[in-house]
Amino acid sequence: REPFEVDICKIDKSINIPMNTIPERLDALPKDRQILVYCHHGMRSMNVVNFLRSKGIENTTNIQGGINLWAETIDSAMERY
Repeated sequence: REPFEVDICKIDKSINIPMNTIPERLDALPKDRQILVYCHHGMRSMNVVNFLRSKGIENTTNIQGGINLWAETIDSAMERY
């Protein structure tokens, strides 16, 4: 997600890497654990997951519904946009 989105809300302990910087940050991604990817509604993050898998990073999962669904179902106190 973009920095202005993270300023509104984020999942605790998550690491933000904006979508447009993923290609240059591939080496920084962990290879030894699952990577959960989320955006606002789940579309951008699905594109990122597909990109990562195409680069051989298979341990990736899209959080379907994104931070919006997370706020609706898991953390109702979270600010939404």
